[in-house]
Amino acid sequence: MVIRGTRTSLARARMIRNARRSRSGKVLSNRSARNTSSRLNRSSRTNQTSDTKQTKQIALYEEVQKAADDMQKTVKALLKLDTVKVDATTKEESTVNADTTAEKTTTTGTSTKSEVQTKGKTEEEQKKEIISGVKDLVEQYNVIYRNLDELGGSVNTTFLSKLKQLMRNSEDELKKMGVSLNKDGTLSVTAKTLESADLKSLKDTFCKSNGIADKLTDKAKDIENSAASTIQVMNRMYGTQTLYNKYGASGAYYGNNGSWYNALG
Repeated sequence: MVIRGTRTSLARARMIRNARRSRSGKVLSNRSARNTSSRLNRSSRTNQTSDTKQTKQIALYEEVQKAADDMQKTVKALLKLDTVKVDATTKEESTVNADTTAEKTTTTGTSTKSEVQTKGKTEEEQKKEIISGVKDLVEQYNVIYRNLDELGGSVNTTFLSKLKQLMRNSEDELKKMGVSLNKDGTLSVTAKTLESADLKSLKDTFCKSNGIADKLTDKAKDIENSAASTIQVMNRMYGTQTLYNKYGASGAYYGNNGSWYNALG
C-alpha cells in the first residue's frame, strides 16, 4: 500500500510538472507571436509612411515644375505687350506682333511685297491683359515659393533666397503697382491699386526686357530644370511612376508597394 501510494504521488508530481511546462511553453509562444506581429505592424506602418512621404515630395516637385513652366509662358505674354503701340487717335494697337486679320500680297516683277493688316486692341484691353498676367504671375510665384519652402534642402533654400532677393530689389516699384512682398517670402496683390495703375506704368514695371518679370523667368527656368531632374532621381530611387507631364498632372502615383496614393494626402 505504501509503495502504491508513493507511485501515485510520483505520477501526480510528474503530471503537475508537465502541465506547468506546457503552460510555460504556450505563454512563451504567445509572447513570441505577439512580438513578431508587433514588429511586422511597425515595419508595415513605417513603409507606408515612407511611401506616402516620397510620393508627396514628388507631388510638390511636380507642382513646382508646372508652376515654373506656366510662369515662363505668362512672362512671355507680358513681354510681348511691350511692343504694342496704342494709336493716340483710334486707341488701337499698330504693331506687327498683333493678331493678323488679313494679308495682301502684290508682286511686281521679281519682288514680292506683303502688306499686313492687324486687328487692334484698345488701351483698356491691353491693360486688362497685363493685370490678368500679373495676378497669374503672383499665383505661380507663390506655388513655387511655398512648395520649395516645404520641401527644404540646400538647393531649394538657395532658390528661395534668390527669389526673395529679386523681389526685395524691386519692392518699392512693385508696391506702387499693388504687389507686396510678405514676411514669409510670398507675394500678395492689392487689386484696387493694380487696376488703378496706368498702362505705361504697368508696361514699364512688368513688360520691359530685363525688367522684373523678365528676370523672374530666368529663375523659373532654373527651378523647372532642377525640379524635373529631382523627380527623375526620386522615381529611380523609390520605384515610383508619376503621371505628370508638361501639359498637366493627375496628382496621383503608384508607390513602392503598388498601391494607389493621393499625392497631396
